[in-house]
Amino acid sequence: MEKPLTIGPYQLHQELGRGKHTIVYRATQVTLGRTVAIKVLRQRSPDALKKFQAEVRLSAQLNHPGVRRIHDAGQTPDGYPYVVMEYVEHSLRDVLRERQAQRQPFTREEVVRLLQPITAALDNIHAQGLVHLDIKPENILVFADGHAVLADFGSVRRRDETTGEGTPPYTSPEQAAGDRPVGPWSDVYSLGVLLYEMLTGSVPFQGESDIILLRQHLQDAPAPLRERNPHLDRALERVVLSALNKAPHLRPAGAGVLLHEVQERHSTPLEIAVATVQERPHLALIAAGALVLMILLALFIGGVLRLPSFTAATASPTSQAPPTPQAAKPSATPAPPLEATAIPTLTPTRALNPTSTPAPKPPTATPVSGTPTPACVPEPPTLRAPVGSVVVTITKIEFRWEGTLCPHQTYAVRLRNTSNTDPKCAAKSLVSPPLTDSPWVKELSGSCYGDWQWEVVVKQGEEIITQSETGYFNFHL
Repeated sequence: MEKPLTIGPYQLHQELGRGKHTIVYRATQVTLGRTVAIKVLRQRSPDALKKFQAEVRLSAQLNHPGVRRIHDAGQTPDGYPYVVMEYVEHSLRDVLRERQAQRQPFTREEVVRLLQPITAALDNIHAQGLVHLDIKPENILVFADGHAVLADFGSVRRRDETTGEGTPPYTSPEQAAGDRPVGPWSDVYSLGVLLYEMLTGSVPFQGESDIILLRQHLQDAPAPLRERNPHLDRALERVVLSALNKAPHLRPAGAGVLLHEVQERHSTPLEIAVATVQERPHLALIAAGALVLMILLALFIGGVLRLPSFTAATASPTSQAPPTPQAAKPSATPAPPLEATAIPTLTPTRALNPTSTPAPKPPTATPVSGTPTPACVPEPPTLRAPVGSVVVTITKIEFRWEGTLCPHQTYAVRLRNTSNTDPKCAAKSLVSPPLTDSPWVKELSGSCYGDWQWEVVVKQGEEIITQSETGYFNFHL
């Protein structure tokens, strides 16, 4: 067996991979007896050397738990620079191959747990005005305990630069075009591709060549995730597809924002019921009584319908109330209270007055007919202003949207600051009072400048029925 090569105190064992200008080895630091990874520059051209040195400096400066740590740096005896990094057992690519072989996509919870340190690292990088531009499974390393770190900063650029660099299956439309400014929105797109692959087992685009892949990123709409994994929640599907929007300003405002939406967005029972009927029209052939029962149950669970409440002092069910609006005389002998087991889920909605006997009231709700009218389901509101790359320079900001409410529904405008490092603003979350129409005017604090994200939700009581896409603007004094 040939004696392993050495670089200073490091004994090389195995090649782990190579790039355009570098090669990575698994090695042992003899003095400490620990396993490390060593990346060596294979050519000494001025451009390659400059890029390698910049990558090493950035990796060392980040010092973030979601970034692969740097132990050492130096030069080989023949003058080639190298950097010594912590050794990580596997990449996300290894995990994906195993999952794909077992036909077992990641769950929502697994995605959030694995990518949380990655998105935190990306937000940290973006806050410094930098963009990673090579988010892919090979550059996400996974320890044996499941903790993941981000690696390979060789493609990093400053925000608003232009570049065609990137890995074609994961590249953003801006990188595919090569002449558009890149920014955090570009990493969000690549992260969206990664989420798509983790949740479905395949990337959204699979062209036969790099040129075809780049064209697909620029022009083609990805297939819905549920076509490849029908068990996914519809709201989760919409979140991932929003990250893959061709327009940068329509994507989530940052990596952390995207992951938060992955974790929090869930379809309501009403959305599921309506979508099921739309997707399976043969349900209309079910017996009318069974269909009515299914729809009413879905609406009740979704909070759209409320069953009438009963109290112990009610003389008789509302179906037996007098047909005239005139109040009936209280009965000399009140009816016995309803059995607790008769309708276990119904509770009084108004406190009883122990000193008086309330008269029964005529029914106010329209009785449900044999063929129920479909529930009123509002369309998601359409945002009008401020939207996109708008820069707001006054503190009083007017939010405008378009939409139509159903009875007993209201709008609420939600605002989040996604970029300001001031603790008062980093966690800032503002919600408007209940609104019935557009617009809404809000005065922002002068200290909470930066990038803001906003949306409009339609609420029925406290439950969110639907919501708009996300809008973005920059508040600048």
